[in-house]
Amino acid sequence: MTATEDQPVDGSLLRIDDAISVLLDADLSRLTEDQLLELVRAADRVTRRLAAVDHLVLGEVIGRGIAESRGYRDTGSLLAQLTASTLSQARARTAAVAMLGTRRAVTGGVLPPLLPVAADAARAGLVSIAQTKVIADVVRLVPESDQPTYRDLIDAELTGYAAAGSDSVTLKHLGTRILAHLHPDGDEPRDRLAEWHRSISLRELPDGCGELRGRLTPTCLAVWQSVLHPLMSIPADNSGTGTGFDTEPAGQPATDTEPGVESVVESIPDDRSIDQRRHDAFEHAAQRLLAAGDLPATAGVPTTLIISMTLDQLEARAGQATTHHGGHLSVQAAMRLGVDAKTLPVVFDQHLGTLAYGRARRLASPGQRLALFARDKGCTFPGCRKTAAQSQIHHLTDWADGGPTDLNNLAITCGYHNGQAPKQGWKAHLHNNTVYWTPPKHIDPEQRPRHNPIHRS
Repeated sequence: MTATEDQPVDGSLLRIDDAISVLLDADLSRLTEDQLLELVRAADRVTRRLAAVDHLVLGEVIGRGIAESRGYRDTGSLLAQLTASTLSQARARTAAVAMLGTRRAVTGGVLPPLLPVAADAARAGLVSIAQTKVIADVVRLVPESDQPTYRDLIDAELTGYAAAGSDSVTLKHLGTRILAHLHPDGDEPRDRLAEWHRSISLRELPDGCGELRGRLTPTCLAVWQSVLHPLMSIPADNSGTGTGFDTEPAGQPATDTEPGVESVVESIPDDRSIDQRRHDAFEHAAQRLLAAGDLPATAGVPTTLIISMTLDQLEARAGQATTHHGGHLSVQAAMRLGVDAKTLPVVFDQHLGTLAYGRARRLASPGQRLALFARDKGCTFPGCRKTAAQSQIHHLTDWADGGPTDLNNLAITCGYHNGQAPKQGWKAHLHNNTVYWTPPKHIDPEQRPRHNPIHRS
């Protein structure tokens, strides 16, 4: 059914919203078990069909170039702000439109979806968002030259399995088998699959420790095996007096070793497990790389581990210090790291110092940058997860418009928000040592100022 003046599109959405309100207020205790299970299936079908509506609406937004006309890099950036979603979530939705939504030709005409079978199944509620994402990912892994030959076949084959009940994990295995079948004798599919599966996640846990998980490509695995192998024999340094880099090899192989890994100090018992040795080697590798001084500059400062703490914490030798990557560690551990030349403790008082250069210079000094790292700790734009190490310095009142290069007119923003947020209509100001951003009216008609609580609670 197409929308008319009597049945506008927004009216259809209001009726959907009303229907959901009825369901939310319904007394489900009166339903039988079979009726409840049917309700689960029906709700799932509606959720899937709404994804097809999303493809339709976003396809129109993309086709009109609305994001670009309003100063956004792409539709994903606009969508992230409109829906309070992460940029990766928003871009996943727009990426789905490229495969499952209608497209605009150069002449302005409407083209069918690249994956018409999966698109029709989504409109009917037969496949989920996760299933269609796998189908699209498999098609993207097919070389461009083979796309015309195999795209429709993969679309029909995997959509058939999805509609028959295969979940997204099963579909991924089936897609891997299809890609391997297309090129049984070549190395390219294996390499492309390795690229597809590659990932590294590094996140901070509530207790301040970190969790590292990943799947490495064969090349990355070979490099890290070569790096970690010799470092696993360096004894653990728990004394707090250094990194252990100056220890000279000596002695015989210790017990409980991995093949080829030897102890370097016979007189020091080493009761670490293999995994603990690998962890310590991983830490040593990072410290050596940092100390080598070969890394590119970060946020205008030579790559350095910057650790912020208050004067009270330093004097008491207690509390939690903060790194410019958003991590936390004890002040005692921070002081031990501070022995290294590539680790810089930043101690500040409640006023963050008095560094200011007025209109005499446009670029913030290294000292000002350190003070801003300590104050803002990351990009100040609402919802942005970029840390200080990944960011730039932003003038709240632009320097070209007379804004001074003083701390009270500076803030940390990532490269994207530094340039694009003002173009999109956002305005920033400092209040009680916190940077607030006022959104444009198309984001919030009431234009209520927002701050970013991610880096500063």
